[in-house]
Amino acid sequence: MAGLTECYVLAIPFFQNSVISTLLYGFILFGSTKLFERYELVKVKA
Repeated sequence: MAGLTECYVLAIPFFQNSVISTLLYGFILFGSTKLFERYELVKVKA
């Protein structure tokens, strides 16, 4: 059990980068859609 705990503790810096990249990707993906809708570059059927 100590090895698993050590593995999780050592992975914390990589998890931080993963969270940052996920948030950035989500913002680009969903933010660009809303931006295109706002300027009517893409018509979305509701």
